[in-house]
Amino acid sequence: DGEIIILTPPAMEQIPSVIYHSLTPNVVSRLFAEALSAHAVKVGAEVSIHIEVDTGMGRSGIPWYDAVGEIVAIAMLPNIKIAGIFTHFPVADSDAESDVEFTRLQIRRFSHILATLTEFKLNIPLVHVSNSAGILAHPIVGNAVRPGLLAYGLYPSEKMRKTIDVKPILSLKTRVIQIRDFPPGTSISYGRTYITDRRTRVAVIRAGYGDGLRRALSNRGEVLIRGKRRPIVGRVCMDTTMVEVDDNVKLDDEVVIIGSQGNESITADEHAKWCTTINYEIITGISERVKRVYIKGGEVVEVI
Repeated sequence: DGEIIILTPPAMEQIPSVIYHSLTPNVVSRLFAEALSAHAVKVGAEVSIHIEVDTGMGRSGIPWYDAVGEIVAIAMLPNIKIAGIFTHFPVADSDAESDVEFTRLQIRRFSHILATLTEFKLNIPLVHVSNSAGILAHPIVGNAVRPGLLAYGLYPSEKMRKTIDVKPILSLKTRVIQIRDFPPGTSISYGRTYITDRRTRVAVIRAGYGDGLRRALSNRGEVLIRGKRRPIVGRVCMDTTMVEVDDNVKLDDEVVIIGSQGNESITADEHAKWCTTINYEIITGISERVKRVYIKGGEVVEVI
């Protein structure tokens, strides 16, 4: 029953759905706000919005130097309620002197905008600036924060000062669906990139790049089965992946792709290193077809 804020700016064609479902969109231009207002008037609805100000991200948002005038104009539109305002940091996770100064410049720009809006009697209820890196390394501005990655128990980068102690809460698991013994000289998976050099026991696991297991993990990544790391052999397929195992591994054994098993753990950060990317991409890359199991106090409370 809570408010759902759409942080990515919606397209014009999504305006009817945004209003119908009582969502709170991110507004990044007066033109979009006017179209939103017109449809809200048409259907007799009031729409709460958040306004994004670009103070240096160079992405979406109203340019900081135009922000006050545009926001005042948007505030005058019928059936529109400005419920929040925010900006975003591009280099809050960097400790380079120039990057730290740039983040401070963004804070100064945004703070000036807030002060000026107050002079125009515009007191916006929700003000949020800090992403995960901002929370860890910079002063908090406003009365709310956006701890995306941090909420999953992950840090934005290894260089970040760990001023808040968090632990990973997400696990990605599957099962062994077949076990096969191959003689020397057998090729495994597409492209024949892995050739056995001895008798090799291989487990087929039910997860592939269609689930978010990156193809870059081919012949590189590892999974956990029975508390031990097992190397991925051959190319990761769409729905399955092959891993080298020993005689202890059995059909239907649990396979941990991200998470812990026994005394071993494989993290999203490790996946990011194997794939030469960032942990954000690993976590958001888990596809919609993967079942989400929510656990509280050791009990499953919801499955989606």
